[in-house]
Amino acid sequence: MFWEGCKKDNRRRILSDKLFIMGGQKDTQKEWYNDNRARCSLGLKDLNNEVHLARFRSVLPDGVRFGDSLEVGCGDGWYSAQLRPRIGVDISFNSVKRFEGLRTRLLVADVESLPFADNSFDVVYGFSILHHLENIGRGLNEINRVLKPGGCIAFGGENSAKCPMNYVFPVLYGNWHIEKGFRRISPAKVEVLLKDAGFADYRYATGGFAVYGINETVMKLTRRMESVLERSTFLNRFAGFFYFSAKKAG
Repeated sequence: MFWEGCKKDNRRRILSDKLFIMGGQKDTQKEWYNDNRARCSLGLKDLNNEVHLARFRSVLPDGVRFGDSLEVGCGDGWYSAQLRPRIGVDISFNSVKRFEGLRTRLLVADVESLPFADNSFDVVYGFSILHHLENIGRGLNEINRVLKPGGCIAFGGENSAKCPMNYVFPVLYGNWHIEKGFRRISPAKVEVLLKDAGFADYRYATGGFAVYGINETVMKLTRRMESVLERSTFLNRFAGFFYFSAKKAG
């Protein structure tokens, strides 16, 4: 359905080597997630994701429905199991291959070159994806293209450039070379990129200091810190994560 709806120039782009043979940072991302080489496993993944999902919902416009939606960077499908998008895409074939038991249609695809016709979705969303892109502005432009007029873009769990811990833990995880893109993520920078890409009605929130992926002791300790620090409006500016939504203008 979507392939038939694509314009001819979009079809040529989909079939081009740019989608399947990627260089630079994008190729590094693909290789990492295909091989799963992180030093620390996310043994507390469900709890971690539930926290991100709750904060993500808090920045959504009223009345948003995910039935006609696209999840970018769907990974192993945890969020898709909760939100049930129509289609999920990920750059990693092995991530998509683990995606089982859901009705969501899956594709290996690049956010910066989406294989869909213009005006295809009501919502495009993702978690911890934007900072992995080589060109965030290009990715936002592609999302704007495939959204219907008035459609919603929403992202959650993006590592914030303002959090000091985000400069430490990627080293402990052994994945600084794929997480370093978070330095481009802040409320002010994203607002400019969204406006340039044709979005309006920007809403955002920052939150979270807890670390789930090392062990339970570290998680409990940092959650206690989180409960104290989040009471301060000033300190919450330096929270670990960033969540936002906006609407396609027109």
